[in-house]
Amino acid sequence: LVDGRQFTSFHGGPLNVSVEGNDIFVNEGKLLTNEIEAINGSVYAIDRVLLPNTLWEKITSDTAFAQLEE
Repeated sequence: LVDGRQFTSFHGGPLNVSVEGNDIFVNEGKLLTNEIEAINGSVYAIDRVLLPNTLWEKITSDTAFAQLEE
């Protein structure tokens, strides 16, 4: 993974790669494992859950989800 590289997620949202020292981040999620080869590509584990933009917009705009933001 290279600093500044951008990929498109399955849901169509951006996956932005950044490098800070020895750490690699994908949309602010810190990379936890090296590349894991899969039949149809590669898998990377990060320290957070990435949500599709449409779901995040729903959560942040609906007061019923207010506690989830904290």
